[in-house]
Amino acid sequence: MPIKVRCRGCEKALNIPDAARGKVVQCPDCGAKMRIPESLGGSGEKKPAAKAASRPAARPARPARKKEPDTGLSGEIFANLNFDNAEHEDEQICPFCAAPLDEEDPICRACGMDTESGKMDRKEAKKRSRKGPDTAEFWGLAWTDPGRFLKEHRSLPIRTGWYWTQFAFLLAICFFMAHDYVEKGPPKTFWYFMTALCLLGIPGWYWYLSIRLIQAELFREEVKPDRIHFDFLANVAIGLRAIIWPFVVMLPVWLILGGLYALGEFGNIQVVSEDALRIAGGVAFGIPFLVFPLANAHMTSRYTHKAWIFWDLLVSAGRAAGACVYWLLQALVLMGPIAGILIAMELAGGGANPFSNTHVDRWAISATEWFLSTIGEQVDAESFMYSIIRISLEMLMALVYIAPIMLLAGFPAVFLMRSNALLAYYFQNSIDMVNHIRPGTPAGFWVRFLAFWGDFALSPLSSFLVMREKKAVTFAWLLNGVLLLLAITQGVESLAFQSAVGVFLTYNWWMYFSVQESGTSRSTIVKESFGLMVSTQKNKQMTLKQASGRWMATLVTALTAGLGFLPVIFQPRKHALHDTISKTEVAWSGTK
Repeated sequence: MPIKVRCRGCEKALNIPDAARGKVVQCPDCGAKMRIPESLGGSGEKKPAAKAASRPAARPARPARKKEPDTGLSGEIFANLNFDNAEHEDEQICPFCAAPLDEEDPICRACGMDTESGKMDRKEAKKRSRKGPDTAEFWGLAWTDPGRFLKEHRSLPIRTGWYWTQFAFLLAICFFMAHDYVEKGPPKTFWYFMTALCLLGIPGWYWYLSIRLIQAELFREEVKPDRIHFDFLANVAIGLRAIIWPFVVMLPVWLILGGLYALGEFGNIQVVSEDALRIAGGVAFGIPFLVFPLANAHMTSRYTHKAWIFWDLLVSAGRAAGACVYWLLQALVLMGPIAGILIAMELAGGGANPFSNTHVDRWAISATEWFLSTIGEQVDAESFMYSIIRISLEMLMALVYIAPIMLLAGFPAVFLMRSNALLAYYFQNSIDMVNHIRPGTPAGFWVRFLAFWGDFALSPLSSFLVMREKKAVTFAWLLNGVLLLLAITQGVESLAFQSAVGVFLTYNWWMYFSVQESGTSRSTIVKESFGLMVSTQKNKQMTLKQASGRWMATLVTALTAGLGFLPVIFQPRKHALHDTISKTEVAWSGTK
């Protein structure tokens, strides 16, 4: 006699042949597995044993339920099935979801239930309560997915290598001029300044492209290389952030090391030797790079303060230590050969800079002499033609020298960027990528301390960075011109030049803080990056006069090496000394 049961998966009534009693069958409509009981209550038949009772059973059709519409699922569907080959009771299946069970593991990996206790397993419950992607997928994808990404977007590593070639080529020229060619004076300073600008471009493009790829992965957007544009000044600005990042992150250590050095140098109190201080400084510089992929991920947040505070990075590293070490091992394997090539060139290849490389220089001289002899010209190292030909050949050789290395480095670099993007995506909850801060919440000591000194370091560049007040910018550039004129005519050691430097620094400091904090953003470059804003204690935008008064109050804090920030630790509204004097406060902009 056919048995009428209801499928737990699709809730449809099924007519099952009597031969299926005590066996596991599969719903022909939804595919859900169900065990057909030996008897359905009230039949007068003996109930199955306790072991069989633990198996998932199909529910009998409810007698009081209104007549089901014809679904076409009658016993005829099962007429041709061989139930002798159906799953028997000795097969271990979950009593809650009918998924196969491991005989030695009572935990169902499909639904997470403990078949012995009848409750959700604690570890599985914790795992399933987490929102976001499964972190276990990262370990396999970290190698395979970046390779696929490089195949799909070949233009990105090629563009990376080409941009780096340009920056490295200009860097080599500028450093040669500053270090080997120009002897002294403003020209030497100029070439060192240009060297620094070109140097910033290399890490700047890496961070820029890496942040774009991480953002695309976090939002699961398709990467479109044609929408990723190169901007020299933007790359230099991001490169500056990359260069100062390890120093800002380890600022507490630098303050301690600086204090110990000052005691030995000026106070004649030798706590530790200078060699020990140098070693400690090298270690302090290298430590931030151990958490670099996590900082890179936090740089994509609206407020990047967690990328700059060492304690926050340590907390993130504790939650994603394995992934961070995994990425560092990838970086060592992929970029190690490139670093080895550069080291070999420096030690045994005549120098990493092609313009001061002994082999390149010798080849250029030989080629120049051969060319002049071939065309019948006299070989004179002092002649204009000789210089033009030699310089042209050295530039061509330098390009041939640099381009292959940079293009080769572009592929592992983009590979690591993509791997970093996967790390950020799969561990976004573990490392707290999302910041929930209520607007107007007073900012604490350390984030304010870092923001202040970060802004202080940028303040000499305010004529390049602050553009809102045209009159202030015009006067700043007049000062720049006066400073350059005095350096050329009077020399950098003259009293007039040094006095002008004092005026220049003071004015730029005022302009950087006062003009920006009185603007509509109520913030400076670093404060805005951290998510901080400055306002009056009535939460109003400051006027330029009020902002100037606040700047004068910060002089006290700056002259005491930041001691004016100590009241922030104890004061309820977290007011620093200069906040109290100027009746202002610094708070979080919040997530809007």
